[in-house]
Amino acid sequence: MANSILTPDSANIFEDLGFSPEEAEHLIIRADSMLSIRGRIENQNWIIEQAAIKYQTSADRYWFRYMGQIIFKSSPGIGFSHF
Repeated sequence: MANSILTPDSANIFEDLGFSPEEAEHLIIRADSMLSIRGRIENQNWIIEQAAIKYQTSADRYWFRYMGQIIFKSSPGIGFSHF
């Protein structure tokens, strides 16, 4: 059985995943924003198209944020959206 080394976590999961402190902070802000957007849509019982009209953006842009898709600048193979 292999030995496992456990290290304490930081306050930012993205730092724990190996991102630089600056990019990890940026990703936390984006993740919090996505959670806020998702909560707003669900609290209003809107569909994505209604939210997009209300906030004058495209439904695709809102869909990516609602689904929590994110692009990592330093990892081009990870992520799906460009917003």
